[in-house]
Amino acid sequence: MFPRHKFLPHGKKLHSFAIRSGLMDTILVASFVDLYAKCGELVSSIQLFEEFNGGSKYLWSAMIWAFIYHGMFLDAIHLFERMMGSFYFPNADILRGLLVSYTEIDALRCGKATHGYIIRNNYAAESESCALDTALVKLYARCGDIHLAERCFSRTLQKDIVSWSSMIEAFTIHGHACSHSGLVSEARELFDCMTKKFRFAPELGHYTCMVDVLGRSGNLEEALQVISNMKVKADGRIWGALLGSCRIHSNSKLAYFAAQKLVELEPSNVGYHVLLSNIQAGGDRWAEVEDIRSSMEVMNMEKSPAWSCISDIGVP
Repeated sequence: MFPRHKFLPHGKKLHSFAIRSGLMDTILVASFVDLYAKCGELVSSIQLFEEFNGGSKYLWSAMIWAFIYHGMFLDAIHLFERMMGSFYFPNADILRGLLVSYTEIDALRCGKATHGYIIRNNYAAESESCALDTALVKLYARCGDIHLAERCFSRTLQKDIVSWSSMIEAFTIHGHACSHSGLVSEARELFDCMTKKFRFAPELGHYTCMVDVLGRSGNLEEALQVISNMKVKADGRIWGALLGSCRIHSNSKLAYFAAQKLVELEPSNVGYHVLLSNIQAGGDRWAEVEDIRSSMEVMNMEKSPAWSCISDIGVP
């Protein structure tokens, strides 16, 4: 959870140097609050914050996000309320943290109140307005109002890659994903709009979505062409998406090709070898099945037996 913990000793040395040199202004303190939180020492973040008693909005923001990073959303909300009581006015980053916290605890009514505050105080003019709009999209989507999520997205003036991904995720949450609804032309249009009109370079996740859309609808050759034209390296997810569609539409030739790619990516994955063997067996190519099984024995591969477990975690 704390991938930066190995940098903690260096951070502590820098903190000591800053104190000795008299360089501890509120922006630097906020940086150390963030550092300690992300290195797993939230107590140090709290102590540092309290020592400077929230000397600026940057320090309040750092502490709010420190709580969020540790999943302490109620603490983040209570800290925001304390900040408002101390007559500090929030910036866009603080409000985004508040929206994230309301989203995580499913507090739609409080999120709507925050949205109203954002509108009344014209936060749309701030440089981080896109991040705020995206937080609102996530809030409404996660709390069950896809129409308000879509409205916030449409009113976002400067959409970035995070905005587009969040709206796509929102549609997915509410069962409006193009791949499951058969909306192939809509998916193509959305993909082209993102790449050609707004000039955003697609990431692997976007390509995977398109392959899934095209594959499910039976456009397997077009899906393969998408992979061939990608400017990023294909991974197991995208070949797996194509393979799944090939099996749905009984295209054994292309399924075999996709399975081969999976084996090439992860040659030690016994599951992919078994999958490739099953595809060959489905086409009555028993000689190939025997070759695959023999190669598995040479590499000392063994399929793990299936198992199941019933847990009583969370059961009162």
